[in-house]
Amino acid sequence: MKDPNAVKNALNRLKASGNEIKGLMTWSVNWDAGTNSNGEKYNNTFVNTYAPMLFNNQPIEDTEKPTLPTISISNVTASTATIQGKSTDNVRIDHYEIKIGTQSFKSNSGLQDVTGLSKKTEYNVEIVAVDPSGNRSDTSRATFMTLDTSAENNTWQKDKVYVQGDRVTFNGVNYEAKWWDTGQQPDQSGDFGPWKKL
Repeated sequence: MKDPNAVKNALNRLKASGNEIKGLMTWSVNWDAGTNSNGEKYNNTFVNTYAPMLFNNQPIEDTEKPTLPTISISNVTASTATIQGKSTDNVRIDHYEIKIGTQSFKSNSGLQDVTGLSKKTEYNVEIVAVDPSGNRSDTSRATFMTLDTSAENNTWQKDKVYVQGDRVTFNGVNYEAKWWDTGQQPDQSGDFGPWKKL
């Protein structure tokens, strides 16, 4: 049924005749969470369209805020970085508001490439997730340091000796040595190993 008013009129006539419908077929609601033959999501169309008329014309208000976003930072260079925020919501995430230093962005996916950064500078990241009803998550925060220009192309080498403060790139992620090391792969360093992720 494509016309909600036709459904509403039919329900009113049934109620007036003493044959009021007391429930919904569950398949209608279940399909709302699926996709059509083109792979497009139904996005709860049935519930959003017909629930108000089935519950005394009172819209169902969504007041639940999204979860606190997680933040991942990668591909850091002297002037660029990639920021990824991820959150969940009882309905869905509409967009993310991302702030890096003085720059502000709006991202539907939470993924944001940032340019125009200054070398060897610490930046603060703030991310808020927003759902379709305007509910906002708490602000998630993180920091990162851009590289010195000379360190941008310093790919980690297994047989090279590194000392405290040396910076390398491994699989697109930047690391800094916490002390003398050789042969320890940066991504396997862990919290107590010789490398820290930038």
